[in-house]
Amino acid sequence: MDDAVGLRNFRAIEAVARTGSVARAAESLGWSQPTVHHHLARLERALGAPLVEKGPTGSHLTPMGMLARQHGADILRIWDSLQQEIVAAQREDQLSVKLGAFPTIGSRILPLISSRVTQRPEWQHAQADGSQPRLEITVDESAIIQRRILEGDLDLAIVFAESDLPPHDAPDIDVSLLYLEPVWLCLPATHRLAQQTLTVDELFAELRDEPWVFGGDPLDYFDLQTRKLCAEFGFEPIVGARTSQYAAVIRMIESGMGVAVLPESAIDRSAGVFRARIDPSRLTRKIYLLSRRRSSAMLPSEVQTPRQLRERERLAFAVKHVIEEIRLSMSELKDLDEH
Repeated sequence: MDDAVGLRNFRAIEAVARTGSVARAAESLGWSQPTVHHHLARLERALGAPLVEKGPTGSHLTPMGMLARQHGADILRIWDSLQQEIVAAQREDQLSVKLGAFPTIGSRILPLISSRVTQRPEWQHAQADGSQPRLEITVDESAIIQRRILEGDLDLAIVFAESDLPPHDAPDIDVSLLYLEPVWLCLPATHRLAQQTLTVDELFAELRDEPWVFGGDPLDYFDLQTRKLCAEFGFEPIVGARTSQYAAVIRMIESGMGVAVLPESAIDRSAGVFRARIDPSRLTRKIYLLSRRRSSAMLPSEVQTPRQLRERERLAFAVKHVIEEIRLSMSELKDLDEH
């Protein structure tokens, strides 16, 4: 008798009670009417009592049917809850490689990295047997990304340093230089100086009376570096506008509101902006890859089970692949920026 009681039987009686007819129950479930009748009959045979009666206005439950519906609803609720918990547990059990990057670089390389990683034969093989880690991507300000990897929320982080020193020397973080990003002096394409053949030094000297577009934070790295460069030419730049959005800076330059010093990844090459590259010995933006060491990340320090050790090996294997694709993508980005 127990084998005859299935979840579909309870779904059938619930639908009849809810809709008031077998026809409407079948429609709501996406079943045929004979299928609904079949499951109702199976439940009646299993319980040994009539559960549904047909009347002039449709079908309604007998007292035994109402009792079956009540307990059936509990069974369905328990089953649905179990399914949800199983899915949630599987998601938690699936390891993730968590990668963060700051916006200007992230928007250029993260889609490429994601596509390449998931197309690697090793990841496709892992996907086939259900062991593939997920690549979780976060895009946020560089300082926030740095803080998150220090706190253990990320496995990998692409950040920039706002000094000549690496971002930090935390003992559980490996730091490697990825890219020396070019920095440019940017003017409106229609600016009078854009029509002349001048060096960057000559341009700076000519811009002492021009308004400059700065970041929203007076302590912004490029604000400070711009002021330092201008000081070398004997003037304090005039602040014409402030904004934390690079896209807004570009629009302001295009419209003639001012000039600015910007990193390569912030510049839309299709925009109406004239660019003059600043000598890297004077100013560049250092982009670093931060990676959490596997010995200190993700898993507790106590003795680990064989399953935990396998997970750890699998995650380290996946992180290695992501790092390879990051380096390859950054190398291609460097080649593109130099042409």
